[in-house]
Amino acid sequence: MDRVEGSLYSEGLYRRAEPVFHRYLTPLEPHPTDRDPILPESLPIKALLFDVYGTLFISGSGDIGVVQKQNPEHAMRRAMREAGFPLMEEDASYTSIFFSLIEKHHEARRREGILFPEVDILEIWKEFIETLIEEGRFEGESPSEEDLPLLAIRYELISNPVFPMPGAEELLSFLREAGFTLGIISNAQFYTPLLFRHFWNHFPPSLGFRSDLCIYSFLCGEAKPSRSLFEKARSLLETEGVDPDQVLYVGNDMRNDIAPAAEVGFRTALFAGDSRSLRTREEDPSCRGVVPDCVITDLRELLSPITATKGVPR
Repeated sequence: MDRVEGSLYSEGLYRRAEPVFHRYLTPLEPHPTDRDPILPESLPIKALLFDVYGTLFISGSGDIGVVQKQNPEHAMRRAMREAGFPLMEEDASYTSIFFSLIEKHHEARRREGILFPEVDILEIWKEFIETLIEEGRFEGESPSEEDLPLLAIRYELISNPVFPMPGAEELLSFLREAGFTLGIISNAQFYTPLLFRHFWNHFPPSLGFRSDLCIYSFLCGEAKPSRSLFEKARSLLETEGVDPDQVLYVGNDMRNDIAPAAEVGFRTALFAGDSRSLRTREEDPSCRGVVPDCVITDLRELLSPITATKGVPR
């Protein structure tokens, strides 16, 4: 928790990063899908858990981490250049070094038995800069350790611009005021909570999310679709008398979100409001036979079945 309270919810870090957020983040609109909403008349739930990228926030690349598959060398060079650290070799592939470090960490975790490993991106940036320094690949001064968070944020925002999903703030405001238990289960990095601070002026706990139910992949060392992230939330809620079928998990990915949430007994809502991030995974064996309890194309569509349930939450 010290890592969370000391870094993720640090006003000082946000103030340092604020100019970077303002420089790179501009309004985005979701791209419509061909899906129609499927909603029950009522949802007798006490808690709601959310994915972040592609659900609460529009993701320009579709999801956090997708940039690795796209391998945009230009994003790395631009981030370094605009941070004041231009890279020397025009023909070299710096992203191949960066992503090989990620894979090295992933492989080490797999040897420990973790099927879906996650890295702390700040550790990767530190090793990346150390590698470049050792190889003499900088023109002039190299980045200090204090520069690393801002470099990581700059690169992420260039690679994966984000913006609040329409209706997200309205839904969260209603749920908070109505007394629902709120949480997050998301593939995320240290900068993810800073997005809440930037767009909505508050870190997640002040927006109604319980700190212990904000389950971020990089803090766990595991990424979705690992069930362990969902099992952690289930255990926390069960100790308070909240049964799994009284929990609704909202996400945009059938494999990463809906399948593992359903496996631990949660009700599920597939967010199908943006074609960039909707992942139906129809050919994925892990999704066969998995049917979400709800399909929504706007987050506010959840308001009707939730408000139709009398006396909830209790």
